[in-house]
Amino acid sequence: MKSWHEMKDEFHGDRSHKYLYIKDISPETWNKVIDLIRCSGYELEFSHGNKIIELPYTISEIKLLQEIDSTCLKIWLDETISINCYFLKNTEVEMELSSHAIATESDYILLTSFLDWLSKSTNKRVNITQNTKQK
Repeated sequence: MKSWHEMKDEFHGDRSHKYLYIKDISPETWNKVIDLIRCSGYELEFSHGNKIIELPYTISEIKLLQEIDSTCLKIWLDETISINCYFLKNTEVEMELSSHAIATESDYILLTSFLDWLSKSTNKRVNITQNTKQK
């Protein structure tokens, strides 16, 4: 990961979103990601439509819920920084972060620690886009 000094201009004054990706995954990897996040100790908020419900255990359960209404998993890295996951594809983990949420070096360290943990836990590369959503 790049240092805060290399990246701070990417976050300061930037009101766009950053997108975090793990590409080319299987449903089994998705289930592993869900399980890892569930057991991570991060505060979680899973919504289905306008209701907060318990995070399901599998991507197939989430996809069934999405047939009825939208879903979103909010992962709180601390009390001010959250990452949203919408479960859009079965073959890709995509998460969204507001750029302005990363205001200090300690915020950046918190984010990179999460990304490093997720990468090591899944044995997959976690990519982050800058400023605009890219595939």
